[in-house]
This record gives sequence, structure tokens and C-alpha cells, in this order.
Amino acid sequence: MFLGIAASTWLAAGVGITTALSLIGSYNQSRMLRRAAKADKRQREVKKIKDVIDLNKRFAAIMSEQDAIAGARGIAMNINTDRTLKEQNIKDMADAEYWVQKGVELDLDAIDFRLGAALTNESFNRGVNLFTGIYNTFDTYRKG
Repeated sequence: MFLGIAASTWLAAGVGITTALSLIGSYNQSRMLRRAAKADKRQREVKKIKDVIDLNKRFAAIMSEQDAIAGARGIAMNINTDRTLKEQNIKDMADAEYWVQKGVELDLDAIDFRLGAALTNESFNRGVNLFTGIYNTFDTYRKG
């Protein structure tokens, strides 16, 4: 007996406190998982912006090269010059941008899926730990 309280009561209180700390840690883990997913999404959005910039640079270079080729042949630039070729390049550019965007959507969906799975697992473990801790607390107190 310490301070007039039985050892089993102190032990039960310790188990209860440990359970509470575990629960707080689990909530912290969930918060960190959400932050990590948010950072992954932000990083993917930045990569998309860089990909679109690179795509635009390549498109500008191709269009400039085609204008230079047309000029070298003595054709006035941008006046019915290889209109079908330019239209095809614009369509190719739009297709490339579409697939960059589609890739980003797929990546963001994958991040959301992984986050959901991790949070579900964490929530399940939290519930199991909470009920186990409550049971152990009362069991320890009852046996004491």
C-alpha cells in the first residue's frame, strides 16, 4: 500500500494512463499520415506544373522550327503555311497535356487510396488498443 491505496489500484491507473497515451499517439499518427498525403499531393501538383512547362517549351521549339523551315523554303510564315502540320502539332500538344493531367489524377487517386487504407488500419488498431486497455485496466483493478 502506498498513500493508503492498494498496489492493484496504482497498477490499474498505470494501465489506464498507458492506454490514454497510446490513444493520443494513435491520433498523432493519423494526423501525420494526413500531412504526408497532403505533402505528396502538393509535390505531385508541382511536378505537373513542371511537366506542362517542359511540354510548352518543346511545343514552342517545334513550332519555331517549322516556321524556320517554311521561311527557308521562301514561304511567308503563318499564312496558310503547312496549316495541317501546325494543327496536328496543336492536337498533339493537347493530347500530351491531357495525358499529363490524367497521370496527375491517377497519382492523386493512388495517394488518396493509400491514405484511406492507412487511416483505416490506424483506426482499427486504435479501437483494438482502446478496448484492450480498458479491459486490462478493469481486469487489473478487479483482480487486485
